Amino acid sequence: MWHKIFETLPGILIALVIMLIGILVARSLSYLVSKAIQLSKFEKFTSRALGRDVSQKNETGWNLAQIAKKAVYWTVILLFAVFASETLGWEVVTQEISNLIAYLPRLFSAILIFIIGLYVAGFVRKAISTGINSVGVQASGLISTIAYYVIMILISITSLNQAGIDTGAITSNFIIIIGSIFLAFALAFGLGAKDVLGNILAGLYTKKNFHVGQRIRVQDTEGVIERMDSINFILKTDNKLISIPIRKLVEEKVEIIDVPGQ
Repeated sequence: MWHKIFETLPGILIALVIMLIGILVARSLSYLVSKAIQLSKFEKFTSRALGRDVSQKNETGWNLAQIAKKAVYWTVILLFAVFASETLGWEVVTQEISNLIAYLPRLFSAILIFIIGLYVAGFVRKAISTGINSVGVQASGLISTIAYYVIMILISITSLNQAGIDTGAITSNFIIIIGSIFLAFALAFGLGAKDVLGNILAGLYTKKNFHVGQRIRVQDTEGVIERMDSINFILKTDNKLISIPIRKLVEEKVEIIDVPGQ
């Protein structure tokens, strides 16, 4: 028994030395990769393309440099683990670790797709919210959040496919559910945005005939046009500001009392 222990002891010591060297190499390389990303223009270019600072932590709690650092660290550790297991003659362990290393490119690419998808989904949510708010439609937060989660589900399915996981059943059910949601949403949005679209079209017409500074009377309200946009105009009376839907300038009888400079 002791003879066998003494025979395997050198191999164990060599394997431990290999793993210690691997840890040092992994830490060094991961640090260098992280610093290289931070010092390069890659993060600035990616941030500009996505409209979001990728050097800051995302929803996962990691930024781009940290993700690359972890990926390099564990890849190196696994490589040295193969060397250590070969020293000990653990062929099964060596084979399984080698299979895992061969799978890592697919895994890392899937993670990268998911992380980039987080940034893209966040950018799209912000853009949709800003765009909807600009035309005065309510519930912009709800609409942009729905769009965000739809994109994230699509990104998640894509990532799982890249990782080699069969998502056929998930995709089929998701398409049916999303199709139903979008049909209901389109009908609701179309009916709810009818007045807003009417205001926008009215705004295009009225800007040719009305402008800031004119004194007008709409029904029983008289005042000076303070400002105008695509949805409303602000009428300044003697003691207050009144917001009126701009379509009133088309639908109601409007008296132009005076025009500055005339």
